[in-house]
Amino acid sequence: MSQRTEATVARERDIIARRAAGETLESIGASYGVTRERVRQIIKKAGGPSSKQSHQAAAEARETAHQLQRDAFTAEYLPIARELASKGESLRSVVARLKTIEPSIDEVLASSVLRASRIVFRQDWSEDFITDHSLVAAVWFIFGVDYQIPPDTALAVATLDAATIHDVAAALAEQGVDEISRSRVLGVIAAARGFAGENPKVTLTGARYETLRRATLEEWEVNSSRGTHFWPPTRQTAMARFGGWNETLERVGLRKSKHGRSKGLVKYSAEDYHNASLDFVEWADGAGMSTSVDHYAEWRRGQAAAGHQRPAAASLRNVFGSWSQAIRSARESL
Repeated sequence: MSQRTEATVARERDIIARRAAGETLESIGASYGVTRERVRQIIKKAGGPSSKQSHQAAAEARETAHQLQRDAFTAEYLPIARELASKGESLRSVVARLKTIEPSIDEVLASSVLRASRIVFRQDWSEDFITDHSLVAAVWFIFGVDYQIPPDTALAVATLDAATIHDVAAALAEQGVDEISRSRVLGVIAAARGFAGENPKVTLTGARYETLRRATLEEWEVNSSRGTHFWPPTRQTAMARFGGWNETLERVGLRKSKHGRSKGLVKYSAEDYHNASLDFVEWADGAGMSTSVDHYAEWRRGQAAAGHQRPAAASLRNVFGSWSQAIRSARESL
């Protein structure tokens, strides 16, 4: 076998091994100075792995690396997180503390590991978790989604205030949204504000906001059963914070919607929602009953008969993010 033939065989073996491990055709080709198509031809001729097999290998390699990162984080930081939680820290504040101590920590990974642990963190009420900055930004984002406005990350860097960038990014990181998507969200927010400035007659209805909000969370694969607050927050959260949907639009800087309810028609405040869950839990515990939605409906009918109007269970679920979170928030306030 000639030296050239041996070199060729060695190259083929290297290419096949690297492809089998999940490396891309472009990456392999670049190391040998050939095109991705030429690499594909070499692999096919030599009977190497198919694209499906290579992609599966790459996925398995990523999962293995990700699990190693999770294990390393768990071993080093879970005891610290448990101690901070015992002192009344929320998950978000713990991640922020760890990030300050060790800037290289991946916030998404940290939030995911801590959320999956059995540690009980203090649950933030919506005013703590959803700041005014992030709430206004949420409306701008959904407005941008509605009008299919492409993200402008350069504009975001130049025009968004530090509080908005921090609050939105932190909320998304806790939900497990990756960095690229977070950057895109901020770009859409900035571009949407510019679009509205050039088109002052455009607006966003509350119903449309809620529809697109849910679609966005589904796209991000955010599971509402986790029992936490989510960004973008619900329409009810915005209305409770600012006094109505039109008042929310006014706060954001959009034209009022003809379908928005006026401030006088907003029935419950954020405190009303919190008190409803708190009072119900106390009643259920005293009666020896479970804190189910059906029992809440029974309690709510009794309250109405006594002249006390309480929000519907569906409204509580929307404001808190889930029924279990509404109950948990109440128990932590007892």
